[in-house]
Amino acid sequence: MAVSNNSRLHPDPNLVVNQLMTRYFLRLKEAVSEADAMLPFDVSLDEKGVKRPGQADPVTMEDFLSAVKVLLHSGRVEGLGLRFGSRLRLADYGLVGLATASCHTFGDAMKLGVMHLPLITPDNEVSNDSTVENNRVVKSFREFHCERWPEHYLIEQELSSFLRLVRDFLPGVNVEKHCRVNIAYPRPRYWRLYGQFLECPVHFQQGVNQVSYPESWLQLPLKNPDPELSRVLDWQCRLIIERLERQGGWVDRVRRLLLEGRGKPPTLQEAAERLGMPIHTFRRQLYQAGTSYKQIAYSVRMELAVDYLRDTSLPLQEIGFLLGYEHASNFFGAFKNYWKVSPAQFRRNG
Repeated sequence: MAVSNNSRLHPDPNLVVNQLMTRYFLRLKEAVSEADAMLPFDVSLDEKGVKRPGQADPVTMEDFLSAVKVLLHSGRVEGLGLRFGSRLRLADYGLVGLATASCHTFGDAMKLGVMHLPLITPDNEVSNDSTVENNRVVKSFREFHCERWPEHYLIEQELSSFLRLVRDFLPGVNVEKHCRVNIAYPRPRYWRLYGQFLECPVHFQQGVNQVSYPESWLQLPLKNPDPELSRVLDWQCRLIIERLERQGGWVDRVRRLLLEGRGKPPTLQEAAERLGMPIHTFRRQLYQAGTSYKQIAYSVRMELAVDYLRDTSLPLQEIGFLLGYEHASNFFGAFKNYWKVSPAQFRRNG
């Protein structure tokens, strides 16, 4: 397939991510509707203030993850990661999906996909690595975020979406017969959904989160290889990731700064000084990343509040004080506005 020079136009990273997240939101809505048709998807997100596609600004991966958290905390959708991941198709991954589908072999597609993970998965929340053991490829997933997610959403999404990709790339293989999934944690109350959505043997309490498949599959040819198209799209994906890293790097640095303190956040001026930049530059960097210091600080404080409520028996007033709230009522109000339940209810519900 010939590629014109127009394909080399520099893509706008924010628009590319917006298109990708638009597909993700669509699949997420489908997954929720399948589990609970009575759950008001749009209303639930609007009440929480979560940006959705079609609104004023482009949506980001952070917006998508915020939507997921709201839905998980509703307690009405079990196995959301399994449901969502199983609905993703190659077309939903945008440029990355097309680039990998244009590779010669399944192995080539897997290598290219790993290079572009920052575009399609929350790589700051979960990692994945592949090794070869006894003629089998073992793909391992590990959560390394500071915040504790409800259920095991991230691992479920990664496992489910990967096995869905295998079926899309290699429609002739027998996933049920040749793939195996190991889960580190005990089986959850909805454990039967793992077999339903992963469609292969699943073993819990194995100490690791892994999916394995025959090494020979790496040599299997894909249906429509197009080396030139794959090369151009690979270049575009690299460029987009590079630009996003320049934009989003500051968000990660601010989050780390706030998480390290685990208490009252520094003022905007103090945060800018600690990061070694003028305050107007600091504001501009965060604005270009689609957020603000106030938004990041609020999110981190609420994440830390959840950690304190789950992992300690500290009184609620003391938790509020540790997070920098001078009055307990301010903490209670901020928490309920963010999580839609009071701190006391959250602690009771576990």
